[in-house]
Amino acid sequence: MPARKLSPKVIVTNRSALTAKYGGAGVAKIDAALKALVKADAARGFATRVIDLSRAGSKRKKVTDPADPAENKSAIDGVAKALRPEYLVLLGSKDVIPYQDLKNPLYDALDPDGDNDQYAYGDLPYACEAPYSRNIKDFLGPTRVVGRIPDLTGASSPGYLVRLLELAAAAKPGPVPKDAFALSTWTWQKSTRASVRPLLDVAPGVLTSPKSGPTYAPARLGARLHFVNCHGSDHDRRFLGESASEQFPTAMDSRKLAGLKRGSVAAFECCYGAELYDPADAGGDMSISNAYLKAGVHGVVASSTIAYGPPDDNANADVICRVFLEKLIAGASLGRAFLEARLTLVANQSVVDPYNSKTLAQFVLLGDPSIHPFAVAAEDTRPTKVALAERTQRRVRLAKSGERLGKTAAYTVPVAKPDARTRRLRDALRKRVHRKFEHVRAFTVRDPAPPKELAKAKGRKQPQRVFVAVREKKRDELVYKLIGLLAYEVDGQLVTMELESR
Repeated sequence: MPARKLSPKVIVTNRSALTAKYGGAGVAKIDAALKALVKADAARGFATRVIDLSRAGSKRKKVTDPADPAENKSAIDGVAKALRPEYLVLLGSKDVIPYQDLKNPLYDALDPDGDNDQYAYGDLPYACEAPYSRNIKDFLGPTRVVGRIPDLTGASSPGYLVRLLELAAAAKPGPVPKDAFALSTWTWQKSTRASVRPLLDVAPGVLTSPKSGPTYAPARLGARLHFVNCHGSDHDRRFLGESASEQFPTAMDSRKLAGLKRGSVAAFECCYGAELYDPADAGGDMSISNAYLKAGVHGVVASSTIAYGPPDDNANADVICRVFLEKLIAGASLGRAFLEARLTLVANQSVVDPYNSKTLAQFVLLGDPSIHPFAVAAEDTRPTKVALAERTQRRVRLAKSGERLGKTAAYTVPVAKPDARTRRLRDALRKRVHRKFEHVRAFTVRDPAPPKELAKAKGRKQPQRVFVAVREKKRDELVYKLIGLLAYEVDGQLVTMELESR
């Protein structure tokens, strides 16, 4: 009887970086945990290979500087092209395999009160076939299923990473959740309800801060689906609430998460939710995302930098988090659900504006992407020929979708020297918003494949120019809130909306 063909899964890491952190004895413990994960994967239908990026391969150079995004992107592309994995796992935090340094289109060096993230750090380029670049527009068509199993940045003991590998090896799909832990600032509860309402048959109650938190009953935190739409701050173990009268009370705290259940999943819209900071730089406290993973949560989707969304509607961070959870409930693996969320974010836009560009770049999946948290599609995890063929077919479909979006999605580029029309529209926009936004920046739309029916239809045109501005609205000692302006020019008219930093 012929041997059963297993679906390929590849784990990439940098042994030199791990050895510098943990020494030979520490890496030996990681190797033992990896061996157990490879064995568990074989029973689940995955032929898992572990690739050391600090060693050269047949068609790739070794990574000599673990902190270099370009070297890591090139090496991982070489692995992906040679092995064509259905699941690509980045093993280690950003000091083992770095986040890619994509330029934040909302950053304005001349505006000290605006978005101060010079880069929108994340793993998006690792999910794309395009070569290294700092321009988000080059990565609008992700095709690879990618997730990251992080250790703790700056750690000297491998215990945290070993635990995450052991949890991944023991992972099994559980029942489809019937309830959710949904938490929002008081100011964003309408947006949060719009996000969580489609997830379950019965809309879960939304807790709001202030009033709720930072301690929750185990029955609340024990829900296997978590959606948090609160404020976050860099190097902070907390998520924060907000109301009209109360400014940024603590909504969640990584020290106060008793009750989290193994096998849960979470989506955090909060700024800096996936920053992966060194706990030593924050009084020794790990982030909420790191604490969730340590507690046995299968996966977390969160943002590495300042994220955005509307206060009362559903867009940007709302979309990528909501679609990720929707796909999981329908039976997808963590990695496939996140890839589909990325593709949905791009596909649903007439133009990928600067806010959505940053959203696409900054959200990452923390966790083993091959895990299926929920059992609605248990056949996905059975190592049968039919299940393997179905999974392969899905990868082909998603890869084609990503390739099409990469070639056809409209995007924006900054206007270096505004012409008279652009200046006139910008001045009109400033007047309309009562000069609340002084640093208004102009972008022009580039559409590689404009729809033919729009070109023929009189009076129906794609947006031609996009204007953005960001200003500070609230601040306290540790966190501040930004308001973002987005305006599209369509047929000479300006359509505006405001967003808020999460």
